[in-house]
Amino acid sequence: MNYLKKKIQMKRFKVVLVTALLLISFIAPAQVEIKDSDEAYNYWAKRGITELVYAYMNDYKTDKGLSEEEQKGYADYQNRFINSIAIKSIAQINSNYSDIPELLNNTNWGDTREKLFDSLDVNFKQSHNLVIEEVFQINNPKFSEGKNWKTNLDDILKGYQRCLSSLETTKNVVKDSALKDQPSQLVKGANTRRSNNNGADFMENKVSFWSQLWSFLIYVFVFIIGAFVALIYKTFMAKNRSVESEKHYNGKKERSVSSYTRDIESELKRDIKNLNARIIKLKEDSDKMLKENNGLRKELEDKFQHSNQQKVTSSKPIEVSKSLYLGMPEDDGSFYIDQATNSPEARSYFEIKYKAESSDGELVYRGGSLDVSALNQMDAILFPVCNIASSNTQSPRKIIVLKNGTVRKVNDKWVVDRKIEIELV
Repeated sequence: MNYLKKKIQMKRFKVVLVTALLLISFIAPAQVEIKDSDEAYNYWAKRGITELVYAYMNDYKTDKGLSEEEQKGYADYQNRFINSIAIKSIAQINSNYSDIPELLNNTNWGDTREKLFDSLDVNFKQSHNLVIEEVFQINNPKFSEGKNWKTNLDDILKGYQRCLSSLETTKNVVKDSALKDQPSQLVKGANTRRSNNNGADFMENKVSFWSQLWSFLIYVFVFIIGAFVALIYKTFMAKNRSVESEKHYNGKKERSVSSYTRDIESELKRDIKNLNARIIKLKEDSDKMLKENNGLRKELEDKFQHSNQQKVTSSKPIEVSKSLYLGMPEDDGSFYIDQATNSPEARSYFEIKYKAESSDGELVYRGGSLDVSALNQMDAILFPVCNIASSNTQSPRKIIVLKNGTVRKVNDKWVVDRKIEIELV
């Protein structure tokens, strides 16, 4: 078991080590081998034209957007000519460069080929003095004022200058090596000539110094990374040994804890199973109670509806009360129906209250402000329809009704059945 663990740990360490070495290898990107300034000019001019055409495509895409065919050409151009361009050989750059016009013509970028690529290509072929800036001179601001264009042009010019500086440094190193093999007098003369060359050799030595310093720094960085990886490995192995020792020491304890853990897991599983069973039972009981409640509610609603129907069936029609207002009665105590009014008037002494479609009614003395007039005409107003129970004064001023009378309708009259009982005060 321990052997397998160690084997797995070693495999993991190898993966970490290989990953670290790959990261170190990416610190210094792959460089294209260039022999002289003519080859550098040819490489950077063609690579620059290739990248600047793509930069214009990006500017055009940002400003105006691309059609479906233009988008396809843009993607094909990127895949064929731009991806990994920094590590492509001079032969690959030359081959791709000759294929650019055909791709632009076939993917709706023909105008770009005619006005941009062809113009840059003419500059490249006509610039014999190796001044690369002349290759990228273009008079049409449509192409040369975009953000991507300016950024890529700056990167290309810097890359070309770094390439020339590297070539010059290599040349100086070879020259110094050759001088060391000559007699001391020749070396001294060469050094004298270099010192009299207006400081040009001084600049070359300065470039060489910085190049060597940069190489030294890279080596130092690689050394630090290696030491860091070794330290990680040492710490990792020490930690593993400590863990294994602790596991061996506490083996019985771990087995005991593992057994206890399994017991807890089993108990939890039983509790969960019981809880699930209780949940299912509660749900069934709830469904049953809900069903019973629905049946009971329906039964109560039916009873309530039946009770309302019985009430509606058994209830009698509501009788409408009416009133008639009358003045002075006839001598026999009757009132002519055609002399009655539906609303009280100034001399309406009496009111008959009756139900619609009924021939019986209640006779009411209205009194109040009419008392004085009725007392002044007792013979004509009161005596025919009223029984005077008592009188406490010789000159009464008020009439108190003790009990209303009754009437019934006979032909065109209301005839008094029972007179009104009154008292004079």
